[in-house]
Amino acid sequence: MGSLIGTLKKHARRIGISLEEYQLLVDSDQKWCYKCKQWKNKTNYSQDKSRWDALKAICKNCDYPKKDNSPSKSERIEKAKTGFAWCRGCKKWIQKVINSKWQGACTSCLAREQKKIYNENEEARFKIVQRVRARRKKTDSISLHLKNELMNISKGLCVYCCKNRATGLDHVIPVVKGGKSKKGNLVPCCRYCNSSKNQSNLNEWLAKNNIIPHEVFWILFTEEQINE
Repeated sequence: MGSLIGTLKKHARRIGISLEEYQLLVDSDQKWCYKCKQWKNKTNYSQDKSRWDALKAICKNCDYPKKDNSPSKSERIEKAKTGFAWCRGCKKWIQKVINSKWQGACTSCLAREQKKIYNENEEARFKIVQRVRARRKKTDSISLHLKNELMNISKGLCVYCCKNRATGLDHVIPVVKGGKSKKGNLVPCCRYCNSSKNQSNLNEWLAKNNIIPHEVFWILFTEEQINE
């Protein structure tokens, strides 16, 4: 008890009021914020169990200052009751569509954000493209890590013609014929060879076009791995 009184005296002295005044305010659930220099209700403070009252010395507004003029959490909750939500892109209140999941921004702003991510983030762009292709062809998607690994092995060259830059990966055994999107059935190739081969049988296509694949091809393409 003595140490608590000493703590209260210290805080009262720092603020410049008497112990009685300080005690009265504390008993009415008020707490002094040492940053904005205001008395506020204790609900405006985050927990800090290391302090005598288990609350931080500064209020939530000072502890987590807003970077812009966006509304506070309490304002958002009140607006949500009336069917409105704050759009981080438009910086304004938007009427929410009934039974739709709000993702922090309106449809137009979400589209712009996704477009920016698609244009600037190679990994995100690759994942989106692979997800679409995998859904269309009913096969597994290919990871960017696997693509880069195969590209590094072939040094970025097409393993079929051995002269053009590889622009993508080809399924040696086509997906329609049971080929998998996995290591052992994927090889780097240029746009021309990929389009020319299409769904053809490998040996027939090689013979028809008089193509001798690079030796790297036989390292990457292994029927044993495919049949696992």
